[in-house]
Amino acid sequence: MTLFRNGILLDVVRVGSRNGSLEAVRRDTGATVTLRRDYVDSAVELGYATTAHRFQGITVDAGHTVVTQGRLTRELLYVSMTRGHGGNHVDISENEPGHDEPLDPPAQGSWREILCEVLAAEGAERTAHEVQASERLSADSLERLNAEYATSLKLPQPRT
Repeated sequence: MTLFRNGILLDVVRVGSRNGSLEAVRRDTGATVTLRRDYVDSAVELGYATTAHRFQGITVDAGHTVVTQGRLTRELLYVSMTRGHGGNHVDISENEPGHDEPLDPPAQGSWREILCEVLAAEGAERTAHEVQASERLSADSLERLNAEYATSLKLPQPRT
């Protein structure tokens, strides 16, 4: 029985005309493998579509990314838009696939708003140095000091 780790990509080079087997080349190692028809029927899926997470480290002829509202961070958009050596394309869906028209059309984002949302969505964890620098900057900011002053005015004052 042939076993592969989930996500292994193969390029089919020949189909067995008599028994329906596939001869394929592994993209990760270049090894040629033969897959029996029963294995292909039960455990093989086409690899034409994948998630942005799985896209990391893969190079394709052309990358096509589908962006929907609230589903992607700027880091994952970067990954998906840098995988194609012949071209990279983005399609922004203003409607959720499979959903009817929204009840409140103005609440639905335009393609520009959806793209801005993705570019503003930071998915990477910040390092301790980045957090420390950010906290130092905000500690003495006039906005923060004003907010603390306003809060202190609302607190009961001690009697003297």
